[in-house]
Amino acid sequence: MCIRDSFRSLDLGVANFQGVSHLRACMSYDGPAMPIPVESNPYAAFDRLFGDLTGGNAEALARLRARRMSVIDFVRDDLEIANAKLGQGEKHKVEAHLQAIREIENRVSSDFTCTPPELNDEGFSVGGNGQYGAEMMPVAGRLQMDILVQALACGLTNVGSILWGTAPEGERYTWAPGWDHDDGLHSLSHAATEDNQAQDSLQAAARWYASQYAYLVQRLKDIPEPGGEGTMLDNSVVLWCCENSRSNTHSPDNMPYVVAGSGGGYFNTGRSLSFNGEPHNKLFVSISHALGFDDVTEFGATQYGTGPLTGLT
Repeated sequence: MCIRDSFRSLDLGVANFQGVSHLRACMSYDGPAMPIPVESNPYAAFDRLFGDLTGGNAEALARLRARRMSVIDFVRDDLEIANAKLGQGEKHKVEAHLQAIREIENRVSSDFTCTPPELNDEGFSVGGNGQYGAEMMPVAGRLQMDILVQALACGLTNVGSILWGTAPEGERYTWAPGWDHDDGLHSLSHAATEDNQAQDSLQAAARWYASQYAYLVQRLKDIPEPGGEGTMLDNSVVLWCCENSRSNTHSPDNMPYVVAGSGGGYFNTGRSLSFNGEPHNKLFVSISHALGFDDVTEFGATQYGTGPLTGLT
């Protein structure tokens, strides 16, 4: 797929080569029982996204600009139709949206540029099958994050994810400061809570993952929006989560979730909140609302709850 095509989502992976052979290797779905395989080869992801732009392909850039303008036209036309049908009390909301669309239209038509990211891949190597060893995870992850951020900045997609590894990881995270164990991550995740050495190494891996999340958030924060309207982070929602709260029991209770970015001011950020057992499905409903999908009322298995979380806005 080349740059003239749009991407509903960009689903990347790090050292995840199982395809859709097991659900633990997938995180996103096109629909029921339709898992989306992740792309773990940064070079393949780069070529898929930016292949036409390497070498300064002006025609490809013009196609991308035209596609972004067509989306703006579609949204504007729909809003204007809706505005004609609304009462006076609701019209001011649509007018505000239309004004925002006009400002975006002006910026895209005047100064839109898209530059492929420079891949800092020193020391990184991929085998003939597009795979690499676990020791390449740190540099592969940085490459994938850089590619995702630039794809968002170029408007190639509005949704992206990165799935780090797979559940039964046997890798020793020797690159994580403080790691001090001969067993791999998955084995340690089942260690007893009283096993201090195992818990210390697990915490070292968790801190390393936190540093990767911080890198992604900072990359978004470093990119200003055209027209001086904040940064990409201000207008994004960046979720970090994992499979469970306690790996040695597979417990889902008190699952930690971290959300950065306010979604254009939708979320009230800078807080630590506890929801006392509310299902995480509701968080995904809230994120859908932050992204403008107000008609979404459920996510996943409805027996675990519907509607958004209260207290996030």
